[in-house]
Amino acid sequence: MKSSNPFPVEPTGFLIGSYIALILYGLHLTQLHSYFTRYSYDPLRRRLLVLWVFLLSTFQVTIIFSAGWKYFVGGTRDGGKIWGEFWDPLSVQDGL
Repeated sequence: MKSSNPFPVEPTGFLIGSYIALILYGLHLTQLHSYFTRYSYDPLRRRLLVLWVFLLSTFQVTIIFSAGWKYFVGGTRDGGKIWGEFWDPLSVQDGL
């Protein structure tokens, strides 16, 4: 049976993957808080590196939220044209 879904991603896999990514982001926030409270005397360079990794992780979650919004809420109002505005941020995420 051929699907009429214009998106090349299965919605179930995308949703489950998004939930897993958000759970891991929550764990990342917990580790970040633990690091900055326990190791406050680490060198500035190391603390900036930890902060940089956190900013990249936050950027990735932002991309997941925007992609999920476009996929599940925006739908196919524009006739299924998703390659320009939907997959470009996801390709940036793969580079992270």
